[in-house]
Amino acid sequence: MKEHNTRLSRSLIVGHGRDGRCLYDPEAKRELAEICWQPGISVAKVALEHGINANLLRKWMERYRDQGHSTLNSPCQTALKTSKLCCLGASANQRLNFFKIQQRCL
Repeated sequence: MKEHNTRLSRSLIVGHGRDGRCLYDPEAKRELAEICWQPGISVAKVALEHGINANLLRKWMERYRDQGHSTLNSPCQTALKTSKLCCLGASANQRLNFFKIQQRCL
């Protein structure tokens, strides 16, 4: 398996709140999310390497994806976007193809 570089350009933890919880740098969180969007990257492995919970990292990935920060356009993302646009006026056969693509990519 090919090794991927998961080093961050800045420190992830910038301090601790009054309740003892870690405070994370927003840019480092975005950077980690972008690392995880790359093909072949294990979210759990990246989380372990950086000492955070995988579920927390997945939340960050969702948040940054929803805010439009995902800079990667995988073939599946492109196919899904195209299929969603075409699905509105599509025939039953075309809609079936859309759902096949969606299941393969998700």
